[in-house]
Amino acid sequence: MADPMADGPTEEEMRAYLESLRAAQPVEVIVQAFGLLATAANVKVGQPDARVMIDGMAALLDATADNVPEQITGQMRETVRQLQLAQVQAEQDASQAQPAASEAGATQAKGTAADQPQPQQPQQQRPDPASRLWIPGRD
Repeated sequence: MADPMADGPTEEEMRAYLESLRAAQPVEVIVQAFGLLATAANVKVGQPDARVMIDGMAALLDATADNVPEQITGQMRETVRQLQLAQVQAEQDASQAQPAASEAGATQAKGTAADQPQPQQPQQQRPDPASRLWIPGRD
């Protein structure tokens, strides 16, 4: 069975879509674009790609804030902030899990813990709070 969407939209569907864009208010289009970026960023949280999406959201917000009602820009700012925090947390979780996994593999390769003398572990220092700061464009 052939996929009816495989050939793309019909000419009539394209005309209807273009007419809806002509009739749309700029704020509607901006909010839809922002929503698309937010959805993509949320799906990619923890991956480097998410930063690109979040930076795009912030740039869209900065470029259009003067033409969008304050209530909407406030919600957009909060969405960007939440995604930035989620991304930083996911990156920290991943970086903490990576050394733990490599240590576990090294211990298994050497034998059991009872067989090996345990070296003194240096006390772990808390990460610098400034390292959690979001810096747009930083990978």
